[in-house]
Amino acid sequence: MIKRYAKLIAMISVLLIGCNSDINSFCESEQQKFSIRNKREFIIDSQLMADLKARRFITSSHQLFDTTIGAPVYLYSWQERNDSTREFTVIRDERKPEHGLVLYYYILDANDGLLSWKRIAETGTESIFRFEIQSRFLNIDTLVTISSITQWYDLKHNRKMIPTRGDTTFKYLIISKDGWITDTLFREVKALNFPNSYLNS
Repeated sequence: MIKRYAKLIAMISVLLIGCNSDINSFCESEQQKFSIRNKREFIIDSQLMADLKARRFITSSHQLFDTTIGAPVYLYSWQERNDSTREFTVIRDERKPEHGLVLYYYILDANDGLLSWKRIAETGTESIFRFEIQSRFLNIDTLVTISSITQWYDLKHNRKMIPTRGDTTFKYLIISKDGWITDTLFREVKALNFPNSYLNS
């Protein structure tokens, strides 16, 4: 419980202070290290994993990440969505001992003060469950995010499940004028389903 409160206090400190000398220098020191510009779709697929293996992305242990999601991270894409904010995505490798890869969207103000961050893509496993998240911009301030949880193994019968069972949720992630990201659930189904019509509309 003490560790939980300590982490919460640290996160609040970043939100309130956000502009100390280390964090304030982030964009100046790291912006040119992003190899991708203005991604519209965020999915962790075989191509992204191959790029990671080939060391295409530069790593960062900046205090900003250490305080929020834990460093180091891979610098993925720089997003020029809004002239008044600084936005980018990073990848965190959580594959040890299991779990997987997670992609986060960050929004900073013009002075590099942290406004918000959000998980927008993921792939990984934990015990008998597999997790997947993918997102795509629908317009300048809205993403649609599709999340699934799959039970792939039957412990009772000690075998892989055929068919698998799981839930899929569909959410809108809305970026406010102040840089806050909020989510709104608009659909939930008791099946695994990633229809292209939602991501490509």
